[in-house]
Amino acid sequence: MSRKRKPTQARVNRRVRLSAKRTILAEYGWHATPIQHVVKRWRGRVREDLLQGYFFDVAFALRDRSHEFNVVERSHWPAVFEFGLALDKVLCDRERPAYWLLTLPVNVATNSELEPWGELSARIVRYGGPNFTPDTLRKTAERLKIT
Repeated sequence: MSRKRKPTQARVNRRVRLSAKRTILAEYGWHATPIQHVVKRWRGRVREDLLQGYFFDVAFALRDRSHEFNVVERSHWPAVFEFGLALDKVLCDRERPAYWLLTLPVNVATNSELEPWGELSARIVRYGGPNFTPDTLRKTAERLKIT
């Protein structure tokens, strides 16, 4: 018995339009796996809007070097610390594509279009990163919801 497979279309290395669903939460790494583990652990104890606010405070502190935290209750501090550890895990691992996709300069996107994945991979190598396949970068960007 042979399975019938769908014919595959040839992949063309084109620019990718940024999705209208792309949010600032996604740009700062909200959908990264370690962050989502923290969200899942605290979702029943802390309101979703507060979790997002705490994530923003930690993300801005780590990326933009601001030092302002607005924690509503003292019992929420462990969630803030866990966000910090999870985001540090994502932003300090230069061997994974999530680090590069979340830390590349904003000027990589022109007219709300990303560079073709092959060019983006070459740029990462120029900056001292590993050589990722274009398909790996595309899948990671989709998982992080930044495309």
